[in-house]
Amino acid sequence: MTIGDVMAMPSSEFTGWMEHRNRIPLVGERIEILLANLLSLTANVNRNETVDPFSPSDFLPWYSERQERTTRTAIETTMQSAQETDRINRVAEIFFAKLAKVQ
Repeated sequence: MTIGDVMAMPSSEFTGWMEHRNRIPLVGERIEILLANLLSLTANVNRNETVDPFSPSDFLPWYSERQERTTRTAIETTMQSAQETDRINRVAEIFFAKLAKVQ
């Protein structure tokens, strides 16, 4: 997309893209968040009982509360999409099972 395209875009569409960006982290950020989750899991499994549990934000020096909310929203959106996909797959299985019986 060029600057000209952005300039020609209606403000409502531009605002929509800005909101989308604020709700869903970029791919690089998502990878860092995934790695931070894995690091905190590993650290918690191997930590001494006297040490407080680690959180993913302990492994993300740039992490802020705003990004935590954004990440939580992205995770919830991903989970909802997965649930919808599961429902669609179950409906498709039932449909094809019934179709096979008819044939």
